[in-house]
Amino acid sequence: MRNKFIIYLYAYILGICLIIPNTVSAQSSENFTNDATLVSDQGRTAIILSSGIHEKKKEAVAMAILSAFDTYFFSGIAGLNDDMPLIGELETQEQKDYVKRIFKENRYTQFIGLVTEVNGSPEKMPTRQFKATIQFELKTDALYKDMLRSKVIKKDLERMNTTEIRQEIPQFTLTVVPFKPEGTTYSGILKNDYEIRNAITRIEAMLKTKKYEVKDFLAVVAAAERDLQFEMDKTVMSNDKQLINQTQADVYITVDLANNRRPDGGMGVVNLKAYEVSTGNLLSSAEGKSKRYRDYIIANLYDRALENCLDGFIQQLTSNWASKITDGNQYAINFAIAPESAIDMSTEVGSMGFPLADVLTLWIKKHAFNGKYHLAGSVDEYIKFDQVQIQQGQEQEFILSLYTYLRDELGISCNRRQSGKTYYITIQ
Repeated sequence: MRNKFIIYLYAYILGICLIIPNTVSAQSSENFTNDATLVSDQGRTAIILSSGIHEKKKEAVAMAILSAFDTYFFSGIAGLNDDMPLIGELETQEQKDYVKRIFKENRYTQFIGLVTEVNGSPEKMPTRQFKATIQFELKTDALYKDMLRSKVIKKDLERMNTTEIRQEIPQFTLTVVPFKPEGTTYSGILKNDYEIRNAITRIEAMLKTKKYEVKDFLAVVAAAERDLQFEMDKTVMSNDKQLINQTQADVYITVDLANNRRPDGGMGVVNLKAYEVSTGNLLSSAEGKSKRYRDYIIANLYDRALENCLDGFIQQLTSNWASKITDGNQYAINFAIAPESAIDMSTEVGSMGFPLADVLTLWIKKHAFNGKYHLAGSVDEYIKFDQVQIQQGQEQEFILSLYTYLRDELGISCNRRQSGKTYYITIQ
């Protein structure tokens, strides 16, 4: 009986000894160091510093490269791809298949150049594994294009042309208005300047040819005059702003014309600027010039000038609009305590009993678009957030939600106002 027990024990121990090496080997292929750092970004390629660990000396270098790929795909390497991972979470079958090809089928070798072992050959560690530290050339542009072709990632906005961006984002509507010097009105300019009316009509036609939805500003002005919608007790600036709002466009484009006439010919100049209606943010600007022609018609000179700048102007506008969709708009929010208020920023409020300043900071952090905000300063009398990202088109809902939170959940009376891109909230 005793001899049988010894035999069984010996067989059990021997079995464990035989199993353990295989287990370690299977796991080691996934034990990435994830310490990859950028040495230099050379545009189409990058030099990466990385280390790798493997029980086989000859495999340690490959592990260092694979570790860098793992970091780049799932964690991000500072200095590349805006510090963001190329993939992040594996959500699609295309992503899973691609990662398998890179890591299991050695496809990564297509995207690496010169490899240099920093400390010579891999060093042996106390764990009997080998560690290699390397610098290698990563063909970032080729990898990016391959991932696009494999439908693993989508193209960055910066790399898209106008047509591609328009396929990816909700489209904006446009209206075209004359540049308005101080002390003038849109109505007066349009009545007295045939060239500007003609230029606006030509720009609208060009934009419609490019499949943009254009709101007719000239028709809005005419309708307003016809229906006597101007309120005479309000300022000219207010009335002109109402006209732009009545178009219901997302973006308005201002047009300014100039010409240079000399004995040797004439030249036309067109200045375009695009602004977001809701915020007044400048989205695009361009200046177009025609060549100088001895025989000319002024309207034709402006057409040539427009043709020389419109495509670039629209590309810039579309790209900046796309960025606003993905990144949101930046506002400032200032909270102030009214002199007669019974509370200040140190007063504990809410169910958790936190100071008011902390409660406001937590709310802003939770509701800012992508969690992006910056606290500029806080004392008992006020707290200022000089940068708060708010999702495109959700500005009024954001401030209303904040106002409702203060009033209904915290029981705090307040009033609010807006000046440009700053919201002022006074706590009573």
